[in-house]
Amino acid sequence: MKNDLRSCLQQVSHEQAAPVSESLEKQLLQKNKELLELNQRLLQEIEERKRVEQSLLQSERKYRKVVESSSDIIGRFDKNLRHIFVNDAVEAAFGLPKQQLIGKSHQELNLPEYVLRETRDRIQEVFRTGQKETSITYLPTPEGLRCFHSVIEPELSEAGTVETVVAIGRDLTMEALKEQMLNSVFDNTRIGITSLHAVRDEQGHIVDFEWMLANKSAAAILGQSSSELINKRILSLFPGIKATGLFDFMVQVVEQGGAHSQSLFYNHEHLNAWFDLLISKLADGVILTFVDISEQRKTALALKHTNQELLQEVQERKTAERRLQQEHELLERIIEHSVDCICAFDERGYYTAWNRMMEVYTGFKREQVLGRHIFDVHPHLKDTKVAQKVKQVLQGRSCRLKAVPFMQRPGSYELNLVPTFDAEQQQTGGIIFMRDLAESLKLKEMTIQHRLSQQKNNLQVVLQTQEEERKRIAEALHNGLGQLLYGIKLHLEQAKGAGTGAVARIQEIALLLEEAITETRTISFELMPSILQDFGLEVALQEFCKKLSRTHITINLKEYNAAARFDANLEIAVYRMVQELVNNCIKHAGATLVEIEVVQAKGKLRLQVRDNGKGADTAKLKKCDGIGLRSIRNRLKLLNGRLRINAEAGKGTAVTLQVPL
Repeated sequence: MKNDLRSCLQQVSHEQAAPVSESLEKQLLQKNKELLELNQRLLQEIEERKRVEQSLLQSERKYRKVVESSSDIIGRFDKNLRHIFVNDAVEAAFGLPKQQLIGKSHQELNLPEYVLRETRDRIQEVFRTGQKETSITYLPTPEGLRCFHSVIEPELSEAGTVETVVAIGRDLTMEALKEQMLNSVFDNTRIGITSLHAVRDEQGHIVDFEWMLANKSAAAILGQSSSELINKRILSLFPGIKATGLFDFMVQVVEQGGAHSQSLFYNHEHLNAWFDLLISKLADGVILTFVDISEQRKTALALKHTNQELLQEVQERKTAERRLQQEHELLERIIEHSVDCICAFDERGYYTAWNRMMEVYTGFKREQVLGRHIFDVHPHLKDTKVAQKVKQVLQGRSCRLKAVPFMQRPGSYELNLVPTFDAEQQQTGGIIFMRDLAESLKLKEMTIQHRLSQQKNNLQVVLQTQEEERKRIAEALHNGLGQLLYGIKLHLEQAKGAGTGAVARIQEIALLLEEAITETRTISFELMPSILQDFGLEVALQEFCKKLSRTHITINLKEYNAAARFDANLEIAVYRMVQELVNNCIKHAGATLVEIEVVQAKGKLRLQVRDNGKGADTAKLKKCDGIGLRSIRNRLKLLNGRLRINAEAGKGTAVTLQVPL
């Protein structure tokens, strides 16, 4: 450019005159200066543009890198709905390379019709309105149908028109699956889940709760459908929550926050079950979850009962073990202090027990014997009858040896050999009992003397009883028959000088004589009823009841279930004991009814005399030692019988006698 100007100036300088050359030179210099300044500004603008372009390039690279590395699928579309850009996530999600996507529309990619229609309509809508679109879209991928949250943004030109659109999609498949799972759990859990909103009055106080949500289990447990619960007030359907205090807990959770849980038995409305409840605050309401635990409660109670039975069984077993231990210790003490020689051995013949008397008679200490074989301790017994008996015991048979002479001391002994078995009847060994016959004879002699002494005492008691009986008879004759006869005597003396009243007095005397005769017969019957000898116990007791029954007392033989006849001595003894008991009832009990029972069963004869009198304390009666009871006890001793008294104040007395036959 400068060269062109110089050529122009040279040409002008030749054509024009010298005067103007100086002026032109100045103008030229000015122009040159302006051009230099312009050139400098241009250079600065170029540098600035380069910096801007470099910055834009860097920004674009960063933007592209972010877009390319994003996990969201991103694509740009032109007005013909063709892809002009896709990021790597698109290729990864759909399995199509970028080269196959760029420049093609969805229709050209042969996408399903429902996908083609939905995406086309939405992209066209953004081009038309210039407004952003958001939606949930399900798109086919090699892994199956996946859920995307998509946003379509318009990109405007400098003129403000939509030039392209950008579609961004975020894969929400996992979130959708989680939501489906939560919905599935919500609908299929056995736990009832409900949401309730607080209903308040004008002062802001909670007066009720309204159902907002209820799952299937809640509806099933409550016996209502979900539609019957939603928007209904809880107190209108279940007013019983007031009585149980559940309503107050719901209010407390709403007002104070936190949570409340409890087990509750609800037996209101149509419900009758145990529930586990959890109340949690949610906004101005609660989440109420509950589950029917009635079966678990039954199971728990059954387990508790079983546990108690097991504990009782364990306790009983411990008690049994303790008792066995005590019995074992007692047995050991008995064996140790027995007057007999006792030893035990196992199934092989080795000694396991050796008492004190064995030490005395054999001279062997326990420590020398235990754990050794029988014939190692006593080799001299190998070829004797004792050895044969030991072998028999080891074969499970009991045996005995009598009058075996001692080897090292005078006299003889008796052996009893008994096998021992465990709970499964497996033989565990045997026991040997050895008794010094001389000592045994002494014990027998002592036993005989003791029995003779007892018999002597019993005889003395019988004789004493007979004396008491004679005394009672004498008193009866004196107080009964004697008084009557004395009365007759007086009347006869008075009748000697009587006139017209003699007949009446004689009649009165006749009545007294009749009564005396009756009393005499009664006393005679009580002393020795001949009917007992002739007809037996049953008839004698029936006659006894008939004779002793009076206007103020009834005596019955209520039951007689025994043999017709017994040994004469037994019949007399039984009759006398019944007679004594009935007399006691008449004299002391204040009874109006006396019942007698005689029952024979299991080789025993049981007698019972029961009255409805005033009764008494059983303990006091047992301590009573009157002539009657003492006589009965003595007779029972001779018969090896037993006496039992049951009495209660105001309810009478029952005396039971039991005699072996």
